[in-house]
Amino acid sequence: MQIIDLCPEALDAIQQAAALLVEGFQEHWPNAWPDLDSAVEEVKESFGAERISRIAVDDEGVVLGWIGGIKQYNGNVWELHPLVVRSDCQGKGIGRA
Repeated sequence: MQIIDLCPEALDAIQQAAALLVEGFQEHWPNAWPDLDSAVEEVKESFGAERISRIAVDDEGVVLGWIGGIKQYNGNVWELHPLVVRSDCQGKGIGRA
């Protein structure tokens, strides 16, 4: 597994991250990102200024997790918004890496 920057040009990875977002929040917060289009918009917002966007990928480039971060408190803290890990990969340390 690698953790890499998610770039605006990585259209397939953006789609994968968005799908994870819909799936990952469906049970506990279904209105957050109810469909793929709203999730893609959320991922695209993570490319803005003062933000980071990172993905965990396996050796074949499959997205296992995604995290967006928003700089807070003059850059001393990053708000994690959001953090999602594929359900079959949860509990394996991907969100801690």
